[in-house]
Amino acid sequence: MNYCLHSALAIVSSIVFSIPPSSLAQSRVPSTTQNLLLEVMATHTTMISEDTYVFLRVFSDGTAEYQLSKFSNAENNKVPPIRKAMTQSEFIKIESSVNDPKLTKVGPRYGVNFALDTSTEWIIKIRRPRAPQIIHILEFAPSLAKTMKGPYPDALLRLGCNVLGLRAQLSGEPVSLDNQCKGVLDSSK
Repeated sequence: MNYCLHSALAIVSSIVFSIPPSSLAQSRVPSTTQNLLLEVMATHTTMISEDTYVFLRVFSDGTAEYQLSKFSNAENNKVPPIRKAMTQSEFIKIESSVNDPKLTKVGPRYGVNFALDTSTEWIIKIRRPRAPQIIHILEFAPSLAKTMKGPYPDALLRLGCNVLGLRAQLSGEPVSLDNQCKGVLDSSK
């Protein structure tokens, strides 16, 4: 009996120790947090409700996630994030926006509030070497911000417009880009 138990332990041990250590480490920590470059969470608030959803997540493996707002479906239920592969061009655009050295110098809060009964706030988290950079934007509206004499810094404008453009391409949802974003996206082609 001891011989059988000893043999069984030897077999189990050989199986466990034959698994590469990198596989074991990856199973403990979800890969989504390890390779997350950019996360944009949106909170859409009305007078009677609030919905927080993944506006866009970009990963270093060239994939991105987005989530539809619960207001965009008939049942008014949350839907799980949808993950898609980006084209190389899409990834390069968003990665260069995130890695722009000028972006590290932007402030933590921006925005305009042009509606009294509804608003959408973005919380942007960007992976940085020491700690994530967090930027809050209330109603990303570049042309309106410019007319209100509070334009976004160029690096933030470029990031925000690229986020809008990439989400629209991935989701197929129509997006209404203002003139400032049209100019930014046209110049980056």
